[in-house]
Amino acid sequence: MAAGNKISKESVLDEFQQKQKMREQDPDDIITTSQVLSLKCPLSWQRMSLPCRSISCTHNQCFDAASYLLLQTQGPQWLCPICDKDAPLDQLAVDE
Repeated sequence: MAAGNKISKESVLDEFQQKQKMREQDPDDIITTSQVLSLKCPLSWQRMSLPCRSISCTHNQCFDAASYLLLQTQGPQWLCPICDKDAPLDQLAVDE
């Protein structure tokens, strides 16, 4: 991971609020009042110790940095395990 790449808690909460406002403006959409994010890594199925995601990802779900990097040593693809977008090392950010 590039030094200093972080996704702040405040930016994630702001993003949730903006999406909620957009949904409320469109009466044809179903409005969600909550969202559940798993604390388990989709790669290892264990609790994440260092949650991260690519800065190019548009989802909020994270994966464990150590599990992701271990997977890349076995067969490097550098793709997000959630959305399949490019997730090279220099684009990974710790999600607070």
